[in-house]
Amino acid sequence: MHKLPTADAVALTLTTFLRRKVQVVAATPPDRLPILGLYRSTADHNVASCECDVAFAAITAAAFALIPAAVAHESVKANQLDESLQEIYGEVLNVLSRLFADTDGVRITLSSTTFPPSPLPESMSQRPAGGVVSFEVSVDGYGKGLLSLGLLEAV
Repeated sequence: MHKLPTADAVALTLTTFLRRKVQVVAATPPDRLPILGLYRSTADHNVASCECDVAFAAITAAAFALIPAAVAHESVKANQLDESLQEIYGEVLNVLSRLFADTDGVRITLSSTTFPPSPLPESMSQRPAGGVVSFEVSVDGYGKGLLSLGLLEAV
């Protein structure tokens, strides 16, 4: 059975991956965040989601690839990621899939991504039925962004 991750789990995962200090605190995001990653299980259907703002995607992608923070901040000002940051953020999404892993051996993998200006899929017009946790994430030397993680099926 999948569970929603805690702030500590998110902080540990991102700190290890980015090799930088990461602080994670509970937050209340806007109704919808513009960037989406969907995750599927070995049963071949989507089970979890990761939504974030442009700031979270830009700062985590830049920090991972050792790109200067100024590049991430330019993306935030433009309110969209360039193609290279989108590709790098895909790697961040792959790592975040670990947050949904459970003990029964079911593997969770990234199945799709949506970046502005593309609209979110119709299936995501409402909050995930299994619940959502939202965080403000601060990456040392890069800045802050919003992250929401959800389970698509009721638990």
